[in-house]
Amino acid sequence: MIVNAIAAEWLKLRTVRATKWCLGLLLVLSVAISLAIGLALRSTAVGDYDDSLAGGSGGNGALLAAAAAPIIGFAGLPGFGVLLCGLLGVLSVTTEVRFGTLRTTFLAVPRREVALAAKLLVVAATCAAATLLTLVVCLIVFVAVGGGAGTVSLFGAGASIYLAVPVAAAPVSAVGVGVGALLRNAAGAVTVLLIYFVLVENVLSSVPKVKVVAPYLPFANLQHFLHVAVADFHWPGWVGLLYFAAFAAVVYGAGAALVARRDA
Repeated sequence: MIVNAIAAEWLKLRTVRATKWCLGLLLVLSVAISLAIGLALRSTAVGDYDDSLAGGSGGNGALLAAAAAPIIGFAGLPGFGVLLCGLLGVLSVTTEVRFGTLRTTFLAVPRREVALAAKLLVVAATCAAATLLTLVVCLIVFVAVGGGAGTVSLFGAGASIYLAVPVAAAPVSAVGVGVGALLRNAAGAVTVLLIYFVLVENVLSSVPKVKVVAPYLPFANLQHFLHVAVADFHWPGWVGLLYFAAFAAVVYGAGAALVARRDA
């Protein structure tokens, strides 16, 4: 049943016009910004290569993170790649609600948790592939224009970014699917998602009296995993990923539980 459900969800996702527009904008805007960053850094000298993803002192890892900024984000703000994963997750549910095809989906797959899980798997895989492809193109363009005085290496220090981006796509997709299942309205779900990702945590991290909670905020921990967070953490990036994954599981679980109980 799960195999057929995945095949059906893949067919629905790839035939929706919104999916093509989102993926197209991701590629075009990300490459354009990486090109601009590369041109801006063209004459900038860099020091020794750094071992970390973000590069800390300005080495190879920092240059790769700068080129990937349109996808992973910068200084706590999400990039197009992160937003896209959440957006596609929302639309995968709310589009079916809007056009009344969710009833048909549940008739074909009576176990609603299976239908929703298949939807998540397809969205997560699509987002992972799309962000990875866009990342590779961005880095190639960045190197081609001589970003960082031509000293950046695509396979040197910081190359773990190729793994970090697709891995981060899955829990973000789960949040999107969960929010979409909870609210069932595209405009409302997208608004909630964007306000939280872009505004809420950044405001909490900036207010003096409450910024102490920054390391415990879910999205801040995902940004910590991607090495673009601004807060001080007492645990490594992989713990931040697990922290955000737990948050995503709660949101997705709440959405799945509500879908199982109410009318399609």
